Amino acid sequence: MNATVEVGAVVEVAKRDAAPLSLKDFYQLLLPRHEPNPVYALFHVPTKKHVWVESIDDLVKKTELTYQWDSWYFATASFGAKGSRAQANVSAKRCLYLDIDCGAEKHARDPEGTYKTLAEGKAAVVTACAAIGLKPSLIVSSGAGLHVYFACDRDLSPEEWNPLAKALGARAAAVGLKVDTSCTTDSARVLRPIGALHKNGNRVSVIFQGVAIPHERLVGALAPEASVSRRAKLDVNAMVAPAYEPTPVSGLKIAEKCAALRRVAEAGGDVPEPEWRAMIGIVKFCVEGVDLAHEWSRGHDSYDPEETQAKFDNYAGTGPTVCASFARFNPKACAGCEFNGKITTPCQLGKLSVEAVEALPPEQQPAPAPMPNWLQRESEQFAVVRYGSKIGMMDFKTPVATRGGFKVSMAPLELGAYRSIRSNVFTDDPVKPVPVAVAYLAHPRRRQYDAVTFAPGEPTPPNVLNLYQGFAVQAAPGDVTPWSETLAATVTHDASREFVLNWLAWKVQHPGGVPGTILVFTGAKGTGKNSLFEPVVEMFGLHGRMFDDAEQVAGRFTGHLQSVAFAVLDEALFAGDPRQADRIKARVTATHCTYESKGLDPVQGINRAAYVSLSNHAHVWQATIDERRAVVIESADTLKGNTEHWA
Repeated sequence: MNATVEVGAVVEVAKRDAAPLSLKDFYQLLLPRHEPNPVYALFHVPTKKHVWVESIDDLVKKTELTYQWDSWYFATASFGAKGSRAQANVSAKRCLYLDIDCGAEKHARDPEGTYKTLAEGKAAVVTACAAIGLKPSLIVSSGAGLHVYFACDRDLSPEEWNPLAKALGARAAAVGLKVDTSCTTDSARVLRPIGALHKNGNRVSVIFQGVAIPHERLVGALAPEASVSRRAKLDVNAMVAPAYEPTPVSGLKIAEKCAALRRVAEAGGDVPEPEWRAMIGIVKFCVEGVDLAHEWSRGHDSYDPEETQAKFDNYAGTGPTVCASFARFNPKACAGCEFNGKITTPCQLGKLSVEAVEALPPEQQPAPAPMPNWLQRESEQFAVVRYGSKIGMMDFKTPVATRGGFKVSMAPLELGAYRSIRSNVFTDDPVKPVPVAVAYLAHPRRRQYDAVTFAPGEPTPPNVLNLYQGFAVQAAPGDVTPWSETLAATVTHDASREFVLNWLAWKVQHPGGVPGTILVFTGAKGTGKNSLFEPVVEMFGLHGRMFDDAEQVAGRFTGHLQSVAFAVLDEALFAGDPRQADRIKARVTATHCTYESKGLDPVQGINRAAYVSLSNHAHVWQATIDERRAVVIESADTLKGNTEHWA
């Protein structure tokens, strides 16, 4: 395994302050959360007191109350019942961990088991992780040491977790990391949460933030047959973050164009020592890394794999070998090079295309450079989106007024409008800040989608934007008697009432489905028609709409319908307009529809909307004798004028 690029990237990130991580995000990353009845625990070491809670939200609230006192810890597992933090009571886990002690006093007492400084411990952790082949999900400064977390992307049973924890402890010890493996294998272990107060006055904080690790990747890296890199023999005290920004370059591609490097490769390293070291200074920054270093060294009579590995690991340069160094060993080849004077290092000849990088095996994939703060902020709010042959923007933080107050939603923007809105915002470049809109639209890592769709509960390709944002409410037990009594009084026919209830239930259970019929309610004013369906519209949140104009549904510009799952047409239909009636009928059962927004090309999409029509008039739907799209119900006037019920 070649972890060269990854090591540089992790160390570089670890030197900076990580992006803010909330306590809730911290717990959700590390703790099991898919059990039926999870139980979590906090523990106060001096008093041996436990605090038991049944949700992560409650755990967050209780933890924040402990911030004014030191020595509070959280249990890294969920438990089967309150009252016992024994390993036998552990019901699930979600993360593995390493506890690293650092500090001059601890090191003086136990030099073999601790690191003298936090920086020394950090370097050792990064090196060990590269050797093991796992990038941490979090590295946390615990106040007097480091906690290194490897979060799984799913919950683990104790039977799944125990062998992985033992393998991690054994692997960490094998690569020379100073770690207490008994902590690593303790499933009921408690560790300090972020924000907690250490007794020395320090606060626990995140110094590196990664992502959860796929279960298959975690198992594969810790499987018995997974080899441990000899990178563990590296002197961690000498490891520093390279100043050179790793770029996806190929040593094989460089050798095709650089005669000086090709000479070393063809000789298999059978060249003078300084010239061989110059080669190491190139492959150190290539995607092939250590594998290529061995390949181009085996031709020397004194080739020693372990010595070559150590010299590769301990390369002291802060960047790749420059052309001037090669020119000292092979002046004729460099003088006649077509790139002489045009480049400073042969690495510039090995840049890989996007396609070539994507085709690399996983172990050679370069770590992406950290995203600039301004670019990250812009990508969180805006994205470039293709609509047919035209390009627009999507604003993910658009305030939308609802009956429950203002909510944040996504809304399309024309490019000109985006430039105007962001014309007074600039990049973070202290030398030459530029308008953020100009920089963002030109940046290769801008957030971009090749198409939009509305697919509730369905997976979509990463290059397609899914407009679905979920329901506005969470399912919970409650009293729906007022609504059910209104339904019973409005729809007095038993079979019709059961149909309406099942029709609505099916739509809630299948928010992306189309029932194939429209519910048409007629009847006098004040019978309760609107009161039945307004709560349903609210339930669908940003995907529920009430329309009072047929043009909003049957007109030309219907782009707003693309993200509608439930629509109520309140006095929006007129039976005397056959063109309008035909278009409404088509939308009720259509599987696909054309959606057009002003200024953008029409796009083809899947119909996801269920429709209800409400009217005080008797003639609202053009029905034939074989009507199959409309279920017409005449509302009873039982509740008309019943002020007690409506109160």
